[in-house]
Amino acid sequence: MADTKKTRKDPVPEYVSTIEKFLEKVGYNPADVRLDVSEKGNYGWRAHKGSASVLIFLLGSQETKVLRVVSPILKLPQENLLPFYRRLLETNLTIPGCSLGVKGDEVLVFSERVLTRLSASEIEMAIDMVASVADGIDDELSKEFGAAIL
Repeated sequence: MADTKKTRKDPVPEYVSTIEKFLEKVGYNPADVRLDVSEKGNYGWRAHKGSASVLIFLLGSQETKVLRVVSPILKLPQENLLPFYRRLLETNLTIPGCSLGVKGDEVLVFSERVLTRLSASEIEMAIDMVASVADGIDDELSKEFGAAIL
């Protein structure tokens, strides 16, 4: 049996191209929004939609690469954390294609997909969904719970 790992084509350049074409389509110069990602073979970009900053990453090992789209939207509120967390969980049930989470003291909207056979339209949809959800709920949650917008 031949070792398929040696002959397998690296799909990452194609995904980089797909993301950069999408960024151009929505008005960004990809070189201007590219992030300095420390590990070789990983890529990142920062874009904005309304008040939301959206980070787009291609990450992982040669065997398992993922598309990770993240938008930090709020600092955790100083009070009423339990009702706030409940509201985040309830909101998770209503947003397609992405989720809300907490990392440290920040609330994030995120989506993560394994790159295997991921189409350009699926990549665009993941980026657009995170951006739209982040831009759509940050002001509302901030106002309701007194959480600072990032």
